[in-house]
Amino acid sequence: MSAKSPLVTIITAVYNCEKHIRQCIESVIAQKYNNIEYIVIDGGSSDKTVEIIKEYNDKIHYWVSEPDSGIGDAWNKGIKQASGQIIGLLNADDYYDLSTVQKVVDQIVDYDVPLLTYGVTNVIDEHGHAVSTNDQIFDPERLNTGFLFLHTSCFVTRRTYELIGLFDTSSRIAVDTDWLVRAYRAGVEFKKIDTLNYMRTGGISDRLTLRAFREYMGVLKKHRFSLPYIYKGYLKVIINLFLARTLGSTRSEQLKSQVVFIIIAALNFVYNRLPFFFLKKLFARLIGIRIGKNSYIHTPVRFFTWGKIVIGDNTVVNSGCYLDNRCGLQIGSNVNISHDSKLYTLGHDIDDPFFRLEGAGIAICDDAVLFANTLVMPGVTIGRGAVVYPGSVVVKSIDPLCVVGGNPAKVLRKRSGDIKYKLDYGYWFAI
Repeated sequence: MSAKSPLVTIITAVYNCEKHIRQCIESVIAQKYNNIEYIVIDGGSSDKTVEIIKEYNDKIHYWVSEPDSGIGDAWNKGIKQASGQIIGLLNADDYYDLSTVQKVVDQIVDYDVPLLTYGVTNVIDEHGHAVSTNDQIFDPERLNTGFLFLHTSCFVTRRTYELIGLFDTSSRIAVDTDWLVRAYRAGVEFKKIDTLNYMRTGGISDRLTLRAFREYMGVLKKHRFSLPYIYKGYLKVIINLFLARTLGSTRSEQLKSQVVFIIIAALNFVYNRLPFFFLKKLFARLIGIRIGKNSYIHTPVRFFTWGKIVIGDNTVVNSGCYLDNRCGLQIGSNVNISHDSKLYTLGHDIDDPFFRLEGAGIAICDDAVLFANTLVMPGVTIGRGAVVYPGSVVVKSIDPLCVVGGNPAKVLRKRSGDIKYKLDYGYWFAI
């Protein structure tokens, strides 16, 4: 087995899914990556599911049709048959993007360590129309409301199953989350990677949402999470369910987004109207923004969320700037950002069929200078002492001490590295 082309096992558990099993199977056998072992575990279907499976006898490496005690039991049967270094679980209602497995292989560096990867899931309705996109990042602090990613997007190394063991079949609905909690408790790395899969609504966890979350709460109790932490999450989920069922899921999400926008507008309103810099710094600290000694953010300014900004010492951000902190802004010491500059960390993928959001943080290193009306795009690093001329659009990273200008910004020359000044002042109404 080649280390560059590891065997990937994909397991599909199915029961009476004649309507969608063909699309699921086709998405596996049509993958751009070739070294795949495909296993299908049928729970004794009474419709035409088994007939469809038989059509793919030459493409499926192992399949069986027999009664089981639930999806956890079916997954366990598949894992016991699996030979791959990497294992993915694909539900019969769901399907992969054609590049999914290749991206998994490309982005897992070491197949011999415990590792769980997860990606983006487009949620679709019965007719294949997009309903929503799950593109969140796992946050251990929010474990009381779920893992934020969907298990159908996961691939794990074989070593992970050897460490954690199989699924606990005593859970009927939260069987996957019990295993995920065990993996988290065991210190398995959860890594977000650039993969895409599609999941249909209407599964058992959709139909029995509240019961599923009660089971999840039971899982957290079993693994000794604190009761206040558990009940806080339970309350959040109940509120979200109430909004979804009262307003509909789409309107509920719109309402929550509107509330967030109102909060952000209020934060900007307060910061921009506080009369003294020491009050502005105190307020910024309260909302998670760290501003160093003798550093200043002049007003008006526009923050795009709370937190996720760290500014060093002796740095000046002048009036009229947009600080898009949704993916994080790291601004060093002795940095000058002139008036009406805009730093964006999040945008839309114009080539994505669902116009999904994508972004990356911006880093501006010590002694850098951004002159007026500069526009900096997501993922850019501006090196130490670099200079950006007025009106420039920076779309890629800049090396230290480079002077750039234009749209898009190009290197014009090198700057002297003899930097002795210090930006340790903060004038009101400065330009």
